[in-house]
Amino acid sequence: MRAEEPDCVPEPPVCKNPACITTIETGLKQRFIYTDDTHAHCKCFYCEHDA
Repeated sequence: MRAEEPDCVPEPPVCKNPACITTIETGLKQRFIYTDDTHAHCKCFYCEHDA
């Protein structure tokens, strides 16, 4: 029996807001909140900018 290959994992989102605290503070881990049930869209936890 051969194991199936896992689905590709998309690259983690990055907040593109230059004023976001995650781009200013070093060592602060970026966090995101999914905005829909399919987990296709998310926004930054800190500045709520779309990722």
